[in-house]
Order: sequence, then structure tokens, then C-alpha cells
Amino acid sequence: MISLGPIGSAATVVYDSADAKVVQITAGLFAGDVQRVTGVLPVVTNSLVGVSNRIVLIGTIGHSSNLDALITNGKMDVSAIQAVGSAIKFKSSPIRFQMCRRRS
Repeated sequence: MISLGPIGSAATVVYDSADAKVVQITAGLFAGDVQRVTGVLPVVTNSLVGVSNRIVLIGTIGHSSNLDALITNGKMDVSAIQAVGSAIKFKSSPIRFQMCRRRS
């Protein structure tokens, strides 16, 4: 399980409104999944303004200014998905895995 924030909180889900409509839909569906598992509904927004701490960035390379900025600045390695389209390696901070109990 990837930690999306301290217990009782959730990372903000961010998408780019210039991206395809399905990206916005996916962001909302993902937030709903997080709520079903953790009991906490993440904020879903199309802006990084006022967002602090952890985020989940959802978008399409070449259509999301936020993702494209990470790639341009060397913070995201997309070489693994150039032909496949499914896996991304982050160069910034390592992903920490945390075990948690599923809410019943």
C-alpha cells in the first residue's frame, strides 16, 4: 500500500483541466476509491494553487502541463512507457510503502 497521507487525511488529487475529460473522470473515480478504502475523501482539483504536502497527479503526457513540467525538469522518467504507456519511475523522493488495515 502506498501511503497517501497520515491517518485521517488523504493526498490531494490534481488533474489538468486542459487534458481529456476522461482524466477528470478518472481523478474523481480514484478519489472515490480512496474514500472507500480509507474513509477519507481526497480533495480533487485542477490547480496546484494552495495545494501543499502530498498530491496524486493524474494526467496525460503531452496534455498535462504539470506532468510535462516534471518531465522537463528531470523529476520523472518516462522512458519505460514511451512504447508501452503504463509505468512511470519517479526520480524525486522514494515511494514509501506502508501496511494498513482495510476498513470494514
